[in-house]
This record gives sequence, C-alpha cells and structure tokens, in this order.
Amino acid sequence: MAFYDVLFKECKLTGTDFSSCNLFSSFRFGQCQMRYVNFRKMKMIKTSFTMCDMAGADFANANLQGSFFGQCDLSGAMFHNTDLTAADFSIAYNRVVIPGNNKLKNAVFSRFNIEGLVVHLGIKLKG
Repeated sequence: MAFYDVLFKECKLTGTDFSSCNLFSSFRFGQCQMRYVNFRKMKMIKTSFTMCDMAGADFANANLQGSFFGQCDLSGAMFHNTDLTAADFSIAYNRVVIPGNNKLKNAVFSRFNIEGLVVHLGIKLKG
C-alpha cells in the first residue's frame, strides 16, 4: 500500500499498523486519535503531526527527519534508534526521548520542557 500527499484530519487511527505501507510521501496528521499506532521502521521525512493524541505510538527504527510534533501528547511513545534529525518537539508534551538511543542533531526542544530528555538519568528539575 502506498500513500501520497495525504492529510488525515480528526481521524480515529488508534492501533493502526502503518509499518506495512510501502511508501509515505507528504503526510500530515491533524487532531487525530493515534494511540498505539505503529510506524516502526517507516521513512516519514518532514511529516507533520499537529494536536494528535499519540500515546503509546511506536516510532522505533523510523526516519522522522525534519518532522513536526505540534501540541501532540506523546505519553509512552517509543523512540528507539529513531532518526529525529531536525525534528521539532518544541510544543509537544509528555514525550521521553533518550538521547543516546536516537539521532537528535539539530532537533528542537523547548527549554521549558526538557525533562523528557533527562528523565532516564534520574535527574530532578526545578522551576
């Protein structure tokens, strides 16, 4: 299955396994329910996720270079061996991205929401 220039808006995609799709090109997701979706090993460069509930999503071994996560809930989302080069998490929340397990060169994070980068170290951050 292949997708080209697709906008998913206000869709319920909970549990969808996109990993069997052959090609993603110019994808955008807006205000979607995307809990437990599987993007494992997908190449999704410059994909836009805006105001999506992505709790438990699996991005392991995916290529998300230049992707945007705007106001997305990433509670329990799995980023492992994921290419997040130049990805923008500046207004995403509840995300945990372990720097040593992922490519993060030029990725964007808010200085007010960095705990998801250090939580695995047992560090406590104060106001």
